[in-house]
Amino acid sequence: MPWLLAILILANIVTFFWEVSLGEQLHLVASDWGVIPVYWLAQTGADFLEWPHLSLSLFTFQFLHAGWLHLLSNLVFAWVFGADLERAIGFWRFAILYVISGLVAGVAYIVLVPNSAVPLVGASGAVAGLLGAHVLLFPFTPLSLWYPTRRGWRKKTLKAMQWVGLWFVLQWIPGITSIGLFMQSGGITFATHMMGFIAGMVAAVMVYPSHGLKVKPPTV
Repeated sequence: MPWLLAILILANIVTFFWEVSLGEQLHLVASDWGVIPVYWLAQTGADFLEWPHLSLSLFTFQFLHAGWLHLLSNLVFAWVFGADLERAIGFWRFAILYVISGLVAGVAYIVLVPNSAVPLVGASGAVAGLLGAHVLLFPFTPLSLWYPTRRGWRKKTLKAMQWVGLWFVLQWIPGITSIGLFMQSGGITFATHMMGFIAGMVAAVMVYPSHGLKVKPPTV
């Protein structure tokens, strides 16, 4: 059982229901706990006092989502790639990989649009890191997703590379990777996700067991 992934998915779902319950106050949550690049521009010494809170937002933004489609798309790809990846590399290596990917995506957003006041929210960067790591370590492993139909549950199986191709296409569909009411341009959003994807590949090399310790490829 991929326990860390299950905890992360549950945390995202619980957080989203909390967001929904806030109603009109939702924008305050995104402002307080999303990543807002312009806040990082220190113009006076007092501005540096905000950096501890801003640093925390590099973690909290990953648990906020702008809508059901945004949340579900992240959770689906997190499960498809993350379940087998956590089994393959272990709890702690998976944790390091996930955190690094999400952090890199958040920092990339700050660097790319330093004057933006638009909050970045969502686990897309961290999830992209899972894809990057998996496709680097196990590019041709078949991965399956069960989905409901009118006739019951069906299973779709594709190789990891094919799932990644589908993910790349979905990046340009409005609502799936956008920031909802706080939407940034698609190009910037895609760039932050790509940085998370690359970070996942780099992190995979860092956490991949060496010195003769081999990782077994995940199984369907």
